[in-house]
Amino acid sequence: MVSVAYAPDSKNALAVGDSGTVLKSGDGGQSWAVVSNHQRNSALWFNSVFLLAGAFAGLVGLRSLRSVQLRRSKKSLLDKAVTDRPIDSKSQDRMAFGPLVAALAHFLAHSGTAPRLALAINAAWGMGKSSFMNMLAESLHARGGRTVRFNVWHNQHEDLLLAPLLTAVVQQAIPNLLSPGGLRFRCKLFWTRFRLWGW
Repeated sequence: MVSVAYAPDSKNALAVGDSGTVLKSGDGGQSWAVVSNHQRNSALWFNSVFLLAGAFAGLVGLRSLRSVQLRRSKKSLLDKAVTDRPIDSKSQDRMAFGPLVAALAHFLAHSGTAPRLALAINAAWGMGKSSFMNMLAESLHARGGRTVRFNVWHNQHEDLLLAPLLTAVVQQAIPNLLSPGGLRFRCKLFWTRFRLWGW
């Protein structure tokens, strides 16, 4: 027993046990009966604080949900705007260049396509020329090809464009001598020259 309390008449008494058991006596403690309708409740202040905190959290959650819904429902220029920066990969293709890029890459990589070939990609500013070229370069790299980027506008004041063009070819198209690709490239080049001209 934790506590026993007697009424002023000394006949009625209540006793509380360790696990919250409540006993009742009406004969001065001679016999005890378990109180069956006993409920164990938390303190009133605890329930009040718990209810207020729950109501506050509900209001904050409802307000943030409304603001998210409001932001989603408002359309702005940013929803329609597209950057004019060229894409880097065909996975970003929004202009449906994919089939044309694949066909052109197949044509360029085909063994029947002879050298001394010039292609021109003409379109107005912002129509996707650079994006098309990036996708084409990616597709050619996937087939084992090497591409060279040469911007004529950066060299427009040169007397001869051939020197910067050949420099770009040497720097970008020919793999490093000490790399596995570089050794393979030079062996293949040597074999091709030997077959064509012999020594």
